[in-house]
Amino acid sequence: MGRASRLVTPSIRKALTLRDRCCAFPNCGTPAVLCDAHHIVPWFNGGPTALSNLVLLCPHHHGLVEPDKNFRRDQWQVAIDADGRPVFTPPGRYPGRATARNSNAPPVIHGP
Repeated sequence: MGRASRLVTPSIRKALTLRDRCCAFPNCGTPAVLCDAHHIVPWFNGGPTALSNLVLLCPHHHGLVEPDKNFRRDQWQVAIDADGRPVFTPPGRYPGRATARNSNAPPVIHGP
């Protein structure tokens, strides 16, 4: 979809659900049907509506990740790693900042 639409199409939603299975935030098991499709690079900052820029998040975790348009809050960060799966980094106020992945995520299978 790219920049043609901010809203996720049914086919992108299906792919997102297959990839993330549930809320992608570490240790959350909220079912995909109850989650929002979150733009990693915000739509208002030019982020595309594409699987590589989306992650499923429950409403609670969406609030922890959603960037502050005024940059007053230090939020959790999410990125897509080399395996194509979401990885989360806590805000700077957390000691021992380490990235984390949801253990509910499916394994990545490489090659035939």
